[in-house]
Amino acid sequence: MIDLLNTSKSVPIDSPIISCYLELKKVYVSDTHLTSMKFVIGYESYHGNTRTMAYAFERGAREAAGETIIKHIRQIKPAEIKSADVIVIATPTYHKKPPSNVRYFMRGIEKLDLAGKRAFVLGSYEQEGEAVERVIEFLKLKGVQVVEPPIKLLGKPTKEGLEECAKKGRELATE
Repeated sequence: MIDLLNTSKSVPIDSPIISCYLELKKVYVSDTHLTSMKFVIGYESYHGNTRTMAYAFERGAREAAGETIIKHIRQIKPAEIKSADVIVIATPTYHKKPPSNVRYFMRGIEKLDLAGKRAFVLGSYEQEGEAVERVIEFLKLKGVQVVEPPIKLLGKPTKEGLEECAKKGRELATE
């Protein structure tokens, strides 16, 4: 919507044209804010690979007008999880399981009612990437609708891998 009026002509401020314009602008602004998806993105990363993936996802979601909060997974508060439309967990695999900070987070939200929430899981790995699957299983047991397939990248993310993360963020922000 163009936020501009031709001021070269004298139009009284109480004119029906001005009133109509202001009313349409109010509707447009309120409608665009109502459709914004709220994402809470928590990551754990030892070497920066998974954090880089999480930030690429966040960039994609934000570019598509999603409202995003991205933090280290230990800094996410239960109230942020409750208010989110989409929970995103970015985890590396460490000894075939999620690292202790991710497991701590999972224990911390165990008692929250997450039924009906949506989630997405992504992560980097060096061997098999089992942590991503374990987090997905946990979320499904909580009644969360997990968007699949997850994104799992071997080692340091490539430019293509990061674009895949950003693309998924854009997709989820516009669904």
